[in-house]
Parts: sequence; structure tokens; C-alpha cells
Amino acid sequence: EPLASKALYKLRKLTEGKDNKSIVEALKEAIKIFGHATGQQKLFFNNVIGKNDAYKQGLKELIKNDKDSEEFKKMRL
Repeated sequence: EPLASKALYKLRKLTEGKDNKSIVEALKEAIKIFGHATGQQKLFFNNVIGKNDAYKQGLKELIKNDKDSEEFKKMRL
């Protein structure tokens, strides 16, 4: 199963499921699935986050506010 699919599943599960986490928290956990798989990251960002305004805004907040944002800054849209 592609990592992008796993990340999307995790993102949806965390935001829509019983966990009901914020988009920012869910994005942080979903993005960690990729590790160093940059091709899969690009696919995820283009096809999932790039087409969803709530996810885009969540990513901007994550980059702006997160203590660990260095690893996320390189993932800007």
C-alpha cells in the first residue's frame, strides 16, 4: 500500500473518527508516515493537501507554530 494512501487514511481517521484531533495535529502525525520518501510526500501534498483548503490552512499553521517545524518547512505548497 502506498505511503500516500496510508497518510490519507491516518489523516481522515484522526480528524473524522473518535479521536477527533485538530487538522494541525492530524497533519503532523500523517506527515511522519513518509520518513524520507519524498516522492510519496509530493504525491500526498499535490493530490490531498493541495486540493483541500482546510488541509492547506492546517499545514500553514503547523509550519508557523510548531516547535518541530524545521522538518515541515521544506514541505511548503
